[in-house]
Amino acid sequence: MNKKQFLEELIEKIKSISLEIIIGTRIQLIRKGMHYMGICPFHNDHKIGSFIVTPSKGIWKCFTCTVGGDAIQFIALYDKVNYVEAAFNIGLEFNLISSVEYEQYFSKRKYKAKEIKNMQKKYMVKTNNEKSIKANSYTLNKVYEIFTSCCDIYSAHYIHLLTKRQIAPHRINRDYFTFPTRKIWNQFVDKLNKCGYNEKILESIPGFYFDIKRNQYTFAQYKGIGIKIRNTKGEIVGIQIRKDKKRNKQDQRYIWFSSSFANLEENEDKYKFGTGAGSPIDVVYPSQIINNPTLSITEGRFKAEKLAERGVIAISVQGVTTWRKIIEVIEEIKRLQQYKEAINKFHLYCQYKGIKNKKIPIYICFDADMIGNLQVYTQGKKMSNAIEKKFPEYKIIYLQWNEKYGKGIDDLIINNQTDKARRFKKETLDYIYESLISNILKEYHEYEGPNKIPNELIKKEFYTIINKNEKIKA
Repeated sequence: MNKKQFLEELIEKIKSISLEIIIGTRIQLIRKGMHYMGICPFHNDHKIGSFIVTPSKGIWKCFTCTVGGDAIQFIALYDKVNYVEAAFNIGLEFNLISSVEYEQYFSKRKYKAKEIKNMQKKYMVKTNNEKSIKANSYTLNKVYEIFTSCCDIYSAHYIHLLTKRQIAPHRINRDYFTFPTRKIWNQFVDKLNKCGYNEKILESIPGFYFDIKRNQYTFAQYKGIGIKIRNTKGEIVGIQIRKDKKRNKQDQRYIWFSSSFANLEENEDKYKFGTGAGSPIDVVYPSQIINNPTLSITEGRFKAEKLAERGVIAISVQGVTTWRKIIEVIEEIKRLQQYKEAINKFHLYCQYKGIKNKKIPIYICFDADMIGNLQVYTQGKKMSNAIEKKFPEYKIIYLQWNEKYGKGIDDLIINNQTDKARRFKKETLDYIYESLISNILKEYHEYEGPNKIPNELIKKEFYTIINKNEKIKA
């Protein structure tokens, strides 16, 4: 892969992260309905009001100094770097690329001014684009329900979900489908009309857009398994696609049903009314929640499915870097009547057993390779710090295991290897990890900083410590 191809794929990955998450790493934002507001860092601003972030359109703009753009443009201006360097910095910060790839495709390769200018022009977002504000969760759910009701599931996809993923048939029928071709369009529009909608509603639904040349609405085309992403109320707020084939090793297997590409300047004569998917958090409930208030946090729907089967509420982030909305999700779960009943039963049980001040567990179940990936671990720590600060009534426990037993928690469950997962209190794992990083830097002087340490060395040192002390646990 040449540097241009690598950079283009990196930019597409960045666009899958909600805009407010990236901008929120540099300035404080306050949510106001469908938008986020902050103090503009690019002029002498003193009060909130003029700087507005619109995640549904993937743009930000200051209506005082008139500066605006996408996430990469914001980081470029804020960090005072060019567009390409900003993209690589975001990639490294959000674990979209490794430090090795950063060195290979950025540090060791010079980008000419013309290359940078052309890349920026290609991916520049139109801040004055025709409105395409993302619909509310009620409307998203209605339109996606109508859309997916027109879809079947191919036998190959069904067998994959049933056998390899071991998902129950009723769960497959509820949340999975084969992504369709345009052959369903007339049926879809007829159903939309019968439900009181016309095609104009699609301007606010991620995945749909208007084709100017054909003078019609349409949707982005993919080949793969469609996955309904649901919020705490069970509403479909997004669709994720597991592609049947990857173009190459760097290609993403999982992508969002999104039409943000229709907002790019290079496409202004072709399309309009595109809407970005963002990165909605997925919640999978067990068959009953009234007896168990335990929460789990993982990455990806298939892992969440297996955790929910074991009786816990599974919160799934679509990429470790997209955890920042979890606080809001936990607050919504706590407001559910069934969950309140589960908490009451938990406290009554503790009272009956004479257990005082027992906290409700939250299990963090990221992939086994988290421990060797400093950037993933760092994001996990930021997330757990935020949860601990907001919800002191919960106890955070990390599950960690050797990769030879399975990559994800779903692999462990399917392979009957859950006994191989070790539990660590948050404070215990944080102490071990920070100590071993410090010790590696002292012992191996060739590494200039934590990000330069090879993943394999971190894993080796971690398991050396753990194997010496089998009593380390939650």
